[in-house]
Amino acid sequence: MNKNIIIYVQNLLGIGHLKRISLICKELTKQDLEVTVISGGKKISEIDFGPVKFIQLPIIKALNADFSILVDDQGKLIDDNLKIKRKKIIIDTLNDIKPKILITEMFPFGRKKMDFELIPLLKLAKEKKLTIISSIRDIINIKDKNKLNYINSNLSKYYNYVLVHGEKKYFSIEKKVKLNSNNKIKIIYTGYICDSLYKNTYDNKKNNEIIVSAGGGAVGEKIFLSSIKLALNWHNNNFLWRILLGKNWNSQNKNKYLELIEKSGKNILIEDYRNDFSEIIQNCSLSISQCGYNTFVETVSYRVKSIFIPFSGDKNGDQVIRSQIFEHMDTIKVIDENKISPSILKKNATDLLDKRDIYYDIPKMQGTELTANFIKSLIHE
Repeated sequence: MNKNIIIYVQNLLGIGHLKRISLICKELTKQDLEVTVISGGKKISEIDFGPVKFIQLPIIKALNADFSILVDDQGKLIDDNLKIKRKKIIIDTLNDIKPKILITEMFPFGRKKMDFELIPLLKLAKEKKLTIISSIRDIINIKDKNKLNYINSNLSKYYNYVLVHGEKKYFSIEKKVKLNSNNKIKIIYTGYICDSLYKNTYDNKKNNEIIVSAGGGAVGEKIFLSSIKLALNWHNNNFLWRILLGKNWNSQNKNKYLELIEKSGKNILIEDYRNDFSEIIQNCSLSISQCGYNTFVETVSYRVKSIFIPFSGDKNGDQVIRSQIFEHMDTIKVIDENKISPSILKKNATDLLDKRDIYYDIPKMQGTELTANFIKSLIHE
């Protein structure tokens, strides 16, 4: 029986794509499947993929928040030599591993700039009669006709299934994205991808900590600056403000934050990254963050009081839409990133901290297991 699976993932700016795929990988290996990950972005050593074969391509990353300019690890514009080198590694890996299943994360719904290597990969996978799966987040918001034609064309040519890591009742890809009828039937909703060790917990025991985070941190300056200014004037010094800058923090910004809190006498701690984010977030009194997929899942699965400040620079707007969908929950407040200020943040933080803890239903967080079970069922076909 061929138990080999290849997963292609390309993180360009943040770390969310890697984190989501890492959880799926760990669950697949628990199912005794052989997983090879082909990763094209910056490697984050703190993210554990489990016992997989990890192929690191020459790095490509986004220079700016709109993903319009791609550069290599040295900040130079990517060229044909880099593209050729990456494509060769990918094709050689497929020929060497001889998988039964190929999974591409986000493509063809995103990562169009990587089709110089993905289309050859997909063509070869189809020739070899592999089962081809697209793995996407809960929300895809695409209106551009040319992009929709591109998605439909590639789904029709190459893909057997589309795994949506969310719930249809909250956001229906079939209704929101104009897919062809033959592509709509390929969609399977898995529920949200969540670490199986820390989900669906409900515990009134909370530390007096306010956690401020912004995913990888590359575009979190507004959140960090407003939160620090609020912390400096916070009325209750019994709270610890833990500012988590992420893996992509800006050194100039970090120095500015440190200067602000120096000699303030306030309980403000600035850290780059925490491996135990799951543990500290589930025990905090309040979370202030963007509304990226992974942070959303972490906070909501623990029913943590949360202020979401969705990243407004994302053209596809998944963070904005996600925050709007779940804003009805009693323990969630949403602030427009373009309107954030210490005073607005203070009002929302005070309102949430004054609320008593309430147990409420949350979205399905079994996506990791359900994804792995579905893929395993294909292996046994």
